[in-house]
Amino acid sequence: MKKLLFGAAACLALTSCLNDEPATQSNRAITFDSPVMYGNEMTRANVYGEIGSHTENGSTYTYPSAEQFIIYAVTHTENFTGWEDATPAIFNNTAIAYDVNVDGWAPKTTEGKYYFWEEGRMMSYAASSPADLEQAHWAGADKRTYDGEGLSIDDFHISGDASKQYDLLFSTRACNTTAANMNHNAQYYSGLTVKFQHALSSIRFSIANSSEESVHLTGITVSGVKYKGNFKENIVEDSTDPTIYDRELQGNVTPEWTVENDLVTAPYVAFTGEIQFLEEPRYVSQLVAQVGDGTNVCNQLLLMPQELTDDATVTVNYKVNGTPNSKTIKLKGLQSYKNVENTDVVTGTISSWEIGKRYTYRLYYSSATANRDKIYFSPSTDDWQDVDVIIVNL
Repeated sequence: MKKLLFGAAACLALTSCLNDEPATQSNRAITFDSPVMYGNEMTRANVYGEIGSHTENGSTYTYPSAEQFIIYAVTHTENFTGWEDATPAIFNNTAIAYDVNVDGWAPKTTEGKYYFWEEGRMMSYAASSPADLEQAHWAGADKRTYDGEGLSIDDFHISGDASKQYDLLFSTRACNTTAANMNHNAQYYSGLTVKFQHALSSIRFSIANSSEESVHLTGITVSGVKYKGNFKENIVEDSTDPTIYDRELQGNVTPEWTVENDLVTAPYVAFTGEIQFLEEPRYVSQLVAQVGDGTNVCNQLLLMPQELTDDATVTVNYKVNGTPNSKTIKLKGLQSYKNVENTDVVTGTISSWEIGKRYTYRLYYSSATANRDKIYFSPSTDDWQDVDVIIVNL
């Protein structure tokens, strides 16, 4: 089994937190397990920059070893009552990196020493990923903070270059943890759990053809959407019950984006190249992976959650028997559908992209409906929240 050690780059007031001795039952290193995803711990990322489980050198990780995340933590002697009441802060915006020496995430001092639990104190903590938000599209320095209301990120931009987009994550807040929560023994360090949630929306596409025509996809772009804003986790600390900090349970947690009105200046490119529509619906990313010749590019977009306006559109370029065609569809107000006993049933209207939800737009060509503008949604199947879902009839 893997031995996961977790330390910190800073320890403000943790008495004798540095120790040269190995961790034992009476002297335990502060450790964290590989982070897992909200909703489904065993999922595989299939979007550039998206975090999920993957296989690396024969081992399965729920968080890529090449990635880094941020930890915030406070200590206290009694049960947690509030972030500001708990002192001191052990970790504050502390980057955690994979440590090959211990095969886990283990921040440590330059001397190679690790951090250990202080006798008689508990720890409450939260995390965010990735550790480095400094991208070419980022305006100014990292503006990520954590307090009693949870995580805040100011002036966040979604890159216009889909190859530079990444999965922005925030974790549930864990309270009243001690070394005993780690199930420490001589053979294995089972660290504290970091449970991440997606802060953005995910957009992907699938294609299908029910006609006798030869149909090829040549391009997909999304235009007229907003790309920057401020994020707040919006925790309400009105109870000592630690379950209120977990959205999956009941929680006093209502994360939201305050989105600015600026529209992205160039379209988000979801696909460029040329691939054939097959009879059965197939995700564009699957078909691109099968072709594997380097001439086709697929970007399943990670975009800003937002209310859709009349400016928000998807443009599909395709060929029918070699003849180029193009169709532009407004995204606002499209109906969502669910297939029940081979019948499409309307389940609602999509007027916004929500936090942590994946929207799959199915591009469908049929000779009978080639001139009708109709869109459905199809269910997503990974750690993003399932949505009854979309098909554009070309």
